[in-house]
Amino acid sequence: MGKQFGDRRDGKYLRKISSMHAIMPLMYPNRCDNEAFISERIDLTNINAYLKEKNADNPAYAYNLFQIIVTAVLKVITLRPKMNRFIANNTMYMHKEISASFTVKKIFTDDGAEALAQIRVNGTETIDDIHNEIFRQVSFCRSDK
Repeated sequence: MGKQFGDRRDGKYLRKISSMHAIMPLMYPNRCDNEAFISERIDLTNINAYLKEKNADNPAYAYNLFQIIVTAVLKVITLRPKMNRFIANNTMYMHKEISASFTVKKIFTDDGAEALAQIRVNGTETIDDIHNEIFRQVSFCRSDK
């Protein structure tokens, strides 16, 4: 499906949304008007065991909690498309692509330079794919290129 009238470069205009969702941008015109927070304790015992198993072969770039969180967030957004929406100019859109961005320190000092890494996914990636892409991005960001 190609670009239609009303679509943006980064998003598809949502034409069929519920009435409640249609009026939300009018009720909350500013970005931070409506935020939801949750405080939850999560038992990481199984995740730590999984990481220990994945790192048993002592890879050069070990699996870590950050990679698991990035993979989980990307998978949730892929499986729950309604979480992939944004509002611009009182209009609701769905992002055309799913991505995660993070900052990479070139060297671990307080005044060390930083670079921005971005991972784009299509929804079929596994933890191994995300692990390898994060490694590629971090290596590239820390290089002189």
